[in-house]
Amino acid sequence: MKTLYRLLAEKQIQVPRLISIARWISLVRPLSEKDLEVESEVLIRRATEEDIDYLTKCTETTDKNEPILSMDLRFRNQYGFRCLYVGYFRNNPQPSCIQYWIDDSDNHRFKNMEYGGMYKLLDPETIHEEGVYVLKQHRKRKVFHEFTLQRNKLLYEKGKRFLRGHGAVSESRIPILKASARLGYVPDYWISRVTINLRLYRESVFIHHPIKASDHGTFPLTLFD
Repeated sequence: MKTLYRLLAEKQIQVPRLISIARWISLVRPLSEKDLEVESEVLIRRATEEDIDYLTKCTETTDKNEPILSMDLRFRNQYGFRCLYVGYFRNNPQPSCIQYWIDDSDNHRFKNMEYGGMYKLLDPETIHEEGVYVLKQHRKRKVFHEFTLQRNKLLYEKGKRFLRGHGAVSESRIPILKASARLGYVPDYWISRVTINLRLYRESVFIHHPIKASDHGTFPLTLFD
């Protein structure tokens, strides 16, 4: 059965109402000593309970329709992740942006997640970044760019050598994929969610499969050339 799912994923065979396929691309960015050379105006700390309260209030007011922020809080409250970090300016201790830095100590949490099959188990040198969110009042500033500079520096100092992330293969995500390419991320492998919908049977499986030579020259790999 796994072979069938893999075949459907790699060939992207979709049959309306019966078989649907959603695809992501796994991206990786090496960390190096060059990341130690940067300076940033944004400081970073692990999220405190006060930060969580502040973010929760944001979902209840101006940001209540933001799915990423809601997902971040669900990662913490439902799945138990505690690796949420916030970026803030020295003269303003309230969070300006947030992101999860998931490491190998959280590998056991993936099995309890609805989308846990998307994730490969992490090794001690790798961080999976998830759920980046910039609060509305800070979006016109380059706060997240400054955050990433400081983040990469801190992670390298902690012995981490790779950043991982997922990008949805969708034209609506082109700006994010282009930004990832500019930041040094490169495609690593495909992730496909194959869902079979039959009258008496429904199953959804995540398949990780390699990028083939024939895939190059097609979207979204062209964005990273």
